[in-house]
Amino acid sequence: MIFYSLTMSKLEPESSNRSYSFKIICFIVWIAGSLISSFTDDLCQVWCILVTIALCFISLALLIDPDDYSSRVIKEIPQSNIVRLFKFPFFTGMANSICWIILMALLNVVFASFIKETGYRRGMFDAVIGITSVQLYVNAFFLFANFIRKIIMPDKSKTTCIGIFIGIFVFCTVMPLFFRSYRGEGILNFMSPFYAFLQYGDKYVGALIMGAGIWLIGIVLNASSIFKQIGTYFEGPVSTAKVHRPIYKDNFDLEQSK
Repeated sequence: MIFYSLTMSKLEPESSNRSYSFKIICFIVWIAGSLISSFTDDLCQVWCILVTIALCFISLALLIDPDDYSSRVIKEIPQSNIVRLFKFPFFTGMANSICWIILMALLNVVFASFIKETGYRRGMFDAVIGITSVQLYVNAFFLFANFIRKIIMPDKSKTTCIGIFIGIFVFCTVMPLFFRSYRGEGILNFMSPFYAFLQYGDKYVGALIMGAGIWLIGIVLNASSIFKQIGTYFEGPVSTAKVHRPIYKDNFDLEQSK
């Protein structure tokens, strides 16, 4: 249902608020799934890991959202400041999607930490942390791709980022492995999106911190677009109250004005 909803949202016009309903559905499914799975230990562990993996793919689809709003989306921004703040992560836009991705990742990690104990559950929590670090790397690489697109090909659509992203992902995945096999050293492991799983021992939290650092670099590179979009959103829709239009009494007056 999640991926069907995602597919249908991408078929809607680009000018529409097409990610809104999909994000709402994901959020509701996560709440319902977390509540249901919390009654069974095995199901809860599987649920946390599946959600983390799904977020890796979903986040890529959402980061393709435009860097600015169409007039159609602007008209849908709520007038109430409280409602506007609540709906911000769910609207269509790169800044909105980044906020939504952070929100969902944090909720999932917090939920996993509550059920963390010794033994198998500890392994589940490590897996959630490790996969979340992969998500941060993947999101950072896409943000790098978007930055490169705006410099080299500013007139191209954002789907161009997919090709650049694949190039960055492949390079950063293969290069550490090649260097490790050639030199017998893992000093370039930090480049790999799978950094958490290239380390020996319990270093998943370190990989999460490394992924967060690289992700922050991607945010800084795109800061101008992100903050501009945030500013546009919280300015709210343009009020039509001050727009004065002539009111014609009948068709004769209309013809005379022409």
